Amino acid sequence: MRNRLAVRLRRSIRATAYEGCRHCDAAAGLGWRRDWCYSCPEPAKTDNPYRMATRQERIDAFTHGGLPPAEEPLELLCEDHVGTYVIPFLCQWKNGMWQSVDTSERIQATVLGWRVR
Repeated sequence: MRNRLAVRLRRSIRATAYEGCRHCDAAAGLGWRRDWCYSCPEPAKTDNPYRMATRQERIDAFTHGGLPPAEEPLELLCEDHVGTYVIPFLCQWKNGMWQSVDTSERIQATVLGWRVR
């Protein structure tokens, strides 16, 4: 009984395998139903508007070189052990540290970039 279940499972997995990779035109069965197969060096860009941005795409959307403008309201991109996120309030670079514009509290986060909002 268990062997029959395993065979059915393998058949259903093969049936859902992608019918060739759009990135490298690999044969069916190399990857799952996605836009690339596991043999590709990198995933292909898709036209999907709901595609999650990569870490590098998020960083590139912010300025991250040099010193930020002093005492100007900025939007911050930060990172922790889970991933990247945008601080939900405006911040400023003042006295050598990041602070909230409204409360002047110090921002205790790893800041990856900033942009004017």
